Amino acid sequence: MPENAPDYIQISVNTEKHLMHSRWLRDTSSAELRSGVLRFLQVIQQEDIWYWILDARLLRSPSVADQQWILKEVAPVLIASNLRKLARIGNSDVFTYMAYENIVEKTHEQFLVKTAFAQFTTYEAAQNWIDLIE
Repeated sequence: MPENAPDYIQISVNTEKHLMHSRWLRDTSSAELRSGVLRFLQVIQQEDIWYWILDARLLRSPSVADQQWILKEVAPVLIASNLRKLARIGNSDVFTYMAYENIVEKTHEQFLVKTAFAQFTTYEAAQNWIDLIE
């Protein structure tokens, strides 16, 4: 795990493949969510990540304030990075799925997006999508 990662997230990086795997180890408060996301962004920038598999199955739907924060503070950083694909693994909660889709849709409306985003319910499906030739 990269240094200084909070105890509620797990991060591993394959530098040769420019691939980051991250996992939320439990549900979080708003402050923890934001701190964890900022740590992910730091690793993406420092390690020149192109592909990201994000396991968010243990998170509940983000609040409206957190969604707005992600759109305002996180999306521009992701768009400016070299990230090519983000595969989010979620649970079966429709509200969480819709919240993420809303963030992606608004990101596409506000920015020139070169990153592909997709949601999955299994790690295997997410990995298969990441492995597809661009």
